Amino acid sequence: VLECNINDLKLKKYDFSEIRKISNEKAKEIYKKMDIGPGDELNIGWSYIPLLNLEDKNSLWLTNSEAILQKIDIRSHAQPEKPKENEVWIIVYGDPLAACKLISYTLSFEIKREEIDLVELYCKAEVVKYVKDLGFKDPSWEDEPVAVVLYEKKLK
Repeated sequence: VLECNINDLKLKKYDFSEIRKISNEKAKEIYKKMDIGPGDELNIGWSYIPLLNLEDKNSLWLTNSEAILQKIDIRSHAQPEKPKENEVWIIVYGDPLAACKLISYTLSFEIKREEIDLVELYCKAEVVKYVKDLGFKDPSWEDEPVAVVLYEKKLK
C-alpha cells in the first residue's frame, strides 16, 4: 500500500483516449485474464475476496486493456472495510505504465479534490517505482514506517 496527500500529487499528461468505464461483470472477465496473484482472490483495499464475490456497490472500474483500476470511496458499501470520508482507495492490476495512466485519469477526472485529502493505492510491487513519480510514498504512522503483512489462515 502507498499513499499520497492530494496536494502532493504530481499527475502526468497521458493519452487517455483508450480509457473506458466498465461494469462489475466486465471487470470480473478482465481480472480472470490478468495476473492477480496466486489463487482467485482479489484485493479490495485492506481485505481480499474471491473474484466470484466481487459486487458493484458504488465502485468505479476503469480499463485501458492493459490494466484495470477499481476506485473505492466512502459511498462504496460492499467491502468489509472502506475509506474514511476524506480518502479514496485505488486498486490497480496490470502493466505498470498502463496502471499509471489509469491512476492519473482517475485522480484528474473521477474524484472531487475538495473533498479528498488522502489517496491510498494498492498495487503490485512492479508498479511502485512508477507511481512514486506521481507523489505516492510508503505509508507512515506517527512518523514511523508502516508495513502490511498478509497471511492466510486455514480453518478446519
